[in-house]
Amino acid sequence: MADLHTLAKMLQELDDQMATCMKCGLCQSVCPVFAETMREGDVTRGKIALLEDLAHEMLADAQGVQDKLNKCLLCGSCAANCPSGVKIMDIFLRARVIVNTYMGLSPAKKAILRGMLTRPKLFNGLMDLASKFQGLFTKPVSDIIGSSCTRFTTPLGDRHFMPLAKESLHSLIKPMDTPAGKSGLKVAFYPGCLVDKIFPRIGIAVLKVLEHHGVGVYLPEGWACCGIPAISSGEKTAYDAMVMKNLDVFAGRQFDYMVTACASCTSTVHEIWPMFAGGLFRRRAGEAQGDHGQDPGHQRLPGGRAQGGPLGGHSRGQRTQGDLPRPLPPQEVPWRFGPAARSHQGRAQHPVGGNGGCRPLLRMRRQFQSVSL
Repeated sequence: MADLHTLAKMLQELDDQMATCMKCGLCQSVCPVFAETMREGDVTRGKIALLEDLAHEMLADAQGVQDKLNKCLLCGSCAANCPSGVKIMDIFLRARVIVNTYMGLSPAKKAILRGMLTRPKLFNGLMDLASKFQGLFTKPVSDIIGSSCTRFTTPLGDRHFMPLAKESLHSLIKPMDTPAGKSGLKVAFYPGCLVDKIFPRIGIAVLKVLEHHGVGVYLPEGWACCGIPAISSGEKTAYDAMVMKNLDVFAGRQFDYMVTACASCTSTVHEIWPMFAGGLFRRRAGEAQGDHGQDPGHQRLPGGRAQGGPLGGHSRGQRTQGDLPRPLPPQEVPWRFGPAARSHQGRAQHPVGGNGGCRPLLRMRRQFQSVSL
């Protein structure tokens, strides 16, 4: 019955978000899927019309609803061009979560998303092993871009893909925590799965650039996938585990920016992590309160500082020790912290350039330290 209540609540939240769509159809002009199929059900307007009666449609044909939702590439073109400002990415991702909650994961996806991607050490070990034996199952097909395809008939068909690197980035570069150099800056480097396991040369190039400019680097071990494979499949449980594992790894350090060389990771950290942050931190806060019988706002950090206090240089949204964790509005988010924050006090705050992945991590880092142990 708890699952039914959860589904009902999720459906109600989805209905509230879809109310802003006025069915103008401007999304047709920018949707790459509609350009190929010319079917109304494949464009955003058609999918929203389907989702407006999602409860009935799931009972009638859950697989059909899932197939329609999975045709969306999550490129965001429709959201960027929507005159009504409909949060389309939010709607479609939440709809996938609802349908997956109702239908459940296939055994293969459950093994990959829950069993492997949520366990970085196991995932890294399996991929390192697979890189040594991939030649038995794949063959090169393009000397120009270096892609491969399978030797046997598989669900991938004749699709081309990039092979695993002979040595992954985590095998070539050990964890590091170097101080800020002549630049006075220190960054956290999040490689992401593709850079780590398929394009390690990109990660090495990033580290060389940072070293050349005297930028300190925090590269931890034990970081996990950003979660995009899980959340795009509607698998919220595995996604939550990956996000919290990454926040566990990065939350205890001070740095000025977060750098990632992967566009998918950047988009996920910057856009999707904040999208699903509320329930995640409320759940963690509840666990903390249940385990210790007290308000998580009264927990203290190992150094004796009350959790929920300012990080690094400054924060305009400081809270007292007993305050409950709460989401920070954008104006209270410290976009820089550590040395850079102190040197920029009194100046107008500007969005982080380049990868843009720092802003949501800072917000979540504040929230995470308010509720974690």
